[in-house]
Amino acid sequence: MCAESDRRCTGVRARKETKTTFTLCLKKLRNAPYPTRGLPFFIILFTLCGCENQPAPVKPAQNPDKPGECTMTRMATLRVFTSWGPPIVQVSINGKPAAMALSTGAETSTISSAAAKEFGLEEGGDSTRVYGTTGPIDLPVARSNSLLVGRASASDFAFIEIEDRRHSSSAPVPRIDNIPIVGELGADFLRSYEVQFDLPDGEITLARPRGCTVKDVRWDDSVSQVPVRVWPGGRPGVQIRLNGHKINAMLSSSSTTTTVTPEELSWDDIKSNMEAENHAEIVRGVNGTAVTAHRDRFDSLQIGNETFSPAWLTVSPMQITDAVLGADFLRRRVFWLSVSQHMMYIEKEKINPFGAEHPRLLTSAEEPKAEPVK
Repeated sequence: MCAESDRRCTGVRARKETKTTFTLCLKKLRNAPYPTRGLPFFIILFTLCGCENQPAPVKPAQNPDKPGECTMTRMATLRVFTSWGPPIVQVSINGKPAAMALSTGAETSTISSAAAKEFGLEEGGDSTRVYGTTGPIDLPVARSNSLLVGRASASDFAFIEIEDRRHSSSAPVPRIDNIPIVGELGADFLRSYEVQFDLPDGEITLARPRGCTVKDVRWDDSVSQVPVRVWPGGRPGVQIRLNGHKINAMLSSSSTTTTVTPEELSWDDIKSNMEAENHAEIVRGVNGTAVTAHRDRFDSLQIGNETFSPAWLTVSPMQITDAVLGADFLRRRVFWLSVSQHMMYIEKEKINPFGAEHPRLLTSAEEPKAEPVK
């Protein structure tokens, strides 16, 4: 409910019939230099009807009488190409279109060696140590003159250059919608923005806040508020409960499934009640190390004030975290990630995102295929 006289309570978006509506109480956006002045800023940010055909909004001016007033600027509304696994969106590197996976769990953005050459990135001989889930590796740094994601931009942007171990050097470049898939966009870029993931409807929105705090947003009972711990480098982490036991998990939009280590299960004496049949796979980390992963069913998994039962998770060794909250969860929820506020806001749904023994049973979508370069 909205109790304060200087706030408006507005349904942001009426979702499909079986879905709930985000309801927010926000300070009025003042002095907005475009035709929708006077509407709450979240309407301008996230309402699709009418917004897409209008000119991109510029940054709202600060009210000179209230210099600390909360304002938001929408920087990008991105179509998500994939309907399973990591969300892949279009960006521009050195003026050329490219596709990248948005990865909240990657401290630094990465690009394949082949793409670094194709897009004309500069290699100065620098290298850095990267810590992946299977251990560390020293990798070269390549810099782009420009990186553009919607209207969000960066110059002289540093990528970590990696070899794509899934494809031989002579294989066609993986493409989607005839756009080359070149790497991952990590927390080094994303942490400067508010990020709304609407993966059920295939969209991601980036917004730049100024003067905003958690007090500027009010939610009804259809939205769960989950505190976020920001790890070094801007990676978000959340606390989950597996069979009632607290575990600190890294939020990773590029991890296909939610994963927990066998060491964490042993340490807290967490027992599964079933192991998936015919589901053991070899997973390779960025350093080439191979580990074996399998699927186990647990009694319950709690995130915020929502509890899911049963919960099928991947069990696999990892070196940088005890657990990962992955894309299997994010694909079934609309949520707003605010690293600056150390908070994640999740729209509740009735669907259990962890109910499938095999994660591909959640959808029939196909993975991106390698297409010849045209």
